[in-house]
Amino acid sequence: MQPPCRTPRTPPCAKCAHEGGHLRDQFAQVGRQCRTTGAHYHRFDAHDRTYRVLFNNVRHDMRDHKNLLSLDLKSYQQKVSIQVGATALDTVDVRREVKAMNAKVDILSSRLDDVKKEAISHQLLEFQSQAQASYIILTDQLGQLVDYINRDGNAKKGEGESSRGPQPPPAIQIRDSGNAGGSGDAVRTTELTQADIDAPNRQILERMMREDRERERERRSKSRS
Repeated sequence: MQPPCRTPRTPPCAKCAHEGGHLRDQFAQVGRQCRTTGAHYHRFDAHDRTYRVLFNNVRHDMRDHKNLLSLDLKSYQQKVSIQVGATALDTVDVRREVKAMNAKVDILSSRLDDVKKEAISHQLLEFQSQAQASYIILTDQLGQLVDYINRDGNAKKGEGESSRGPQPPPAIQIRDSGNAGGSGDAVRTTELTQADIDAPNRQILERMMREDRERERERRSKSRS
């Protein structure tokens, strides 16, 4: 009877050598991975340093721009304040000048009104005096004419004229020479009363009052504007 067939066993040295080679391969692979990882790390570190430098540059630029904007804003505010102050002073000066001009205009207007009133009053007094003088002269002349006409009529008609009764004394009787028929003497009666003299005076006073009202309306319209 033959003994059973057994598989040959690998010597221990060969097995260790095979496992050692496998471990070397794994170590080599890990080393390659480590070197690759280190390369990636160095590349990322370089990118990080680059980005940090760029970020710092951007931050410095932003700070510089902010400072410049602040300076520009302050200078603009100062200019605006100066312009506003100058404009306010100019406005105050203009208002003062306008008030002074209005005061001068009011003074001149009042003086002109006074001068006009004095001139009109003087003219009115002259007109009244002339009217009174003319009235006296006309009354005297007309009285003489009436006396002459009465004397002439009494001399011609005699008692027939006296039978007509007394004539009204304030009347002015003027003989009308245009009556060519000779049948009788036509007498035109004209009376000059105080109303005839007061009418022009009343018209002058009304005109003065109307002019005063117009000037007052013009002054109010100017003061409102």
